[in-house]
Amino acid sequence: MKSVNHKKIEVLYHENKDFLFHKFLRFTQDPDQAYDLIQSVFLRIIDYSQRREFSTINKSFLVKVGYNIFVSEYHKNKKDSIIKDDIEIEVKGYSNQSNWVL
Repeated sequence: MKSVNHKKIEVLYHENKDFLFHKFLRFTQDPDQAYDLIQSVFLRIIDYSQRREFSTINKSFLVKVGYNIFVSEYHKNKKDSIIKDDIEIEVKGYSNQSNWVL
């Protein structure tokens, strides 16, 4: 396992944070989520830099990582929402059935 060069990651962050914020804001439509996405990207970059050569990281790579994280979270939240809706429908259906008079 390679050691992480925190100074290179810090430089990469400062050089790209504004660019990434504007890109990710277009995905998320929410500034807080855009900042969270930047944070998630750089956590992945730290993990990535432990396994691969650091020179392969550029803006397009950072945007692609952010986009993939965004899509994964979107699908996860969509799936959780569908499950939550199904549970609410079952609970509403149960309470309505208990009021039936035969």
